[in-house]
Amino acid sequence: VQWTRWKFVVELATTVVSLGMLVFDICMDLLLARNYLHQGEELNFGLTISLIILPSVVVQFYSYAWFVSDKNCVTGNKWILSVVHVLQMGLFMRALCLIYLGIKAYRKHAADRTWDLLTRWCNHQADLTMLRLFETMLESTPQLLLQVHIVLLTRQPNSIQCMTIVASSITIVWTMLDYHITMRNSLEHKEKLKLLSSAFFVFLSSKYSLLLSQLLTLCLLTLLWPWYYVVPVGVLIWVLMTLTVYFHKTEFMDTCFQEFVYRCTVGFILIFSFFNVRKDATQRNVICYYSFTCLEIFVAVGETTCRHFSTLLTTEIWMLAIVILILVGFVLGIGLTCLYYVCLHPTRGKYGKVSVSGSSKNSSVSCAVAYDEVD
Repeated sequence: VQWTRWKFVVELATTVVSLGMLVFDICMDLLLARNYLHQGEELNFGLTISLIILPSVVVQFYSYAWFVSDKNCVTGNKWILSVVHVLQMGLFMRALCLIYLGIKAYRKHAADRTWDLLTRWCNHQADLTMLRLFETMLESTPQLLLQVHIVLLTRQPNSIQCMTIVASSITIVWTMLDYHITMRNSLEHKEKLKLLSSAFFVFLSSKYSLLLSQLLTLCLLTLLWPWYYVVPVGVLIWVLMTLTVYFHKTEFMDTCFQEFVYRCTVGFILIFSFFNVRKDATQRNVICYYSFTCLEIFVAVGETTCRHFSTLLTTEIWMLAIVILILVGFVLGIGLTCLYYVCLHPTRGKYGKVSVSGSSKNSSVSCAVAYDEVD
């Protein structure tokens, strides 16, 4: 990747916008939780606030672990890092570091940008993008599922609920797209996904269609089943997905405990969306994952039809609308995914290094990235 001044400006603007959207999404969730509390809906308040706090703690864990493993992190600064992450400000600290490095690099001419400066920029950018993805998939996605479930259950949506659903949806789509583009651009042997291209819109539409179908499927199951079915089945799926990641023998973190947390995290993400943890066997993983998703859809649609067949066209036509959205979203998403990979996918390549133009010729740095949709 040739680091021009314009690229630094674009990356910095993207970072600011992404964090702004994330903050707005969390603020809307907090406002909604406060609204539930004032209305005496303690259960909804507890679930909403839990889906804000727990994901934040997990993300701070990753941020702190990566800071400590970074050779540029001096031992004497660990207590400062600890305080910052206890206060749940790790993402913002990383964003400030990235902005500082970006401004510093922007002010220098290409020949004056040192290898160390560009290495630190690359590492901070990759880490921050990954953390934003974790925050979104652990907080915004289940939060969206919860709020849609509450709206469909009560059938009396208020303005705050609608704004929260919209904010979560936009944040999810933006983060997934930003992650894919950033990680693909950081790999030397990958052709870039150009913004506003046909591949760009097809990829975006496929991801959102599949995510919408999956979320509505899970929402429909939570409406059909009592909580004492939903919770054990949800935990069972989480365990199965985590075991799937375990059998892939991932090596993303430094210690065994950190790797265990990572596998559990990816297992949770797989409940909602495909996340490839290996650079090989992508096609097989995609087929297996969406075959399981198809089974979930079959169960949800089949049970809905059996239970409410006589009322789907009368009093519960909204349930028929959900079934149609699930089926159309899944078929459209799979079709667009096939179109993207067969006709529009950038040239494939192997996992490589990130090339940077600095003061040392042919200098390059390696960024550890995940493989979700990048290969």
